[in-house]
Amino acid sequence: MTGEELLRKLELADPAYVQAAADAPPERRRPRLRRALLGAACVCLLASAAAAAGGGTWLLDSFTARGAPGSDLIQSGYDLAADVEKFPASALTGDIREAGEEIARQFENYDPTSSWYPGTLLRTHFPSAAEARAYIGLDALRGLDWDLEETRTALDVTGDPQGYLQRVQLETDYEVEGVQLQAFATVFTEDSDDTVVIGTRTTEDVAFSESLRTSAGGRRYQVITDTGLASGYYGMDGYLVEDGVLYSLHLAYLKEDEALAESLLCQWADLF
Repeated sequence: MTGEELLRKLELADPAYVQAAADAPPERRRPRLRRALLGAACVCLLASAAAAAGGGTWLLDSFTARGAPGSDLIQSGYDLAADVEKFPASALTGDIREAGEEIARQFENYDPTSSWYPGTLLRTHFPSAAEARAYIGLDALRGLDWDLEETRTALDVTGDPQGYLQRVQLETDYEVEGVQLQAFATVFTEDSDDTVVIGTRTTEDVAFSESLRTSAGGRRYQVITDTGLASGYYGMDGYLVEDGVLYSLHLAYLKEDEALAESLLCQWADLF
């Protein structure tokens, strides 16, 4: 699956623009293979440095109003690399295996002239995050012991034409006094790409800044904030890796609620 497809399919809810996505895999033509291998080597070196520092994610790139060659479209965003575990399919012991079967049927019945592309499945029927975790059945996946009311729980599953699951993302939404929160737990399997790169894109002129923090429990986590959208909303994202699973929290808030958003982000990190 290309980075563009992931950016289209991993949209986060409004009012914020934040999306999670993976970079496009390198083309297999020989002239580009060497550059791809060099890029992978750089990521490995960065991963080693991040591991030595006790971290699970690190910033690869940040840009503001960058234009694509031959296009009037501009984008602002950032890319993070993540050092996560690639779980074997056998570790997913819940009913989620049926999702792989359904994704395989998507590819079998795919009409190239249609407006949709196979390979992803969205499940929104879960009454709680606990039931969604049971559906996944991964021991390493932990719940948030957070005293907040869940407003929505969803699973976004990605798989290949053979029905092998590549990525499972659990989203749990909350709202606290106007601050909108989206908590994500993302599981990558042994059938996913070798390197994990996630990111954010918006067509607005936005700048991003990074900070590294430590939770009350000694967990290192990464925070990315932006300079605000035309709508008046700001974005704040926290990232950490625990037991091989990538966890992230996106907060969308008005400027007057910045202190509350900061407090909620710290609460989230302290849950690990």
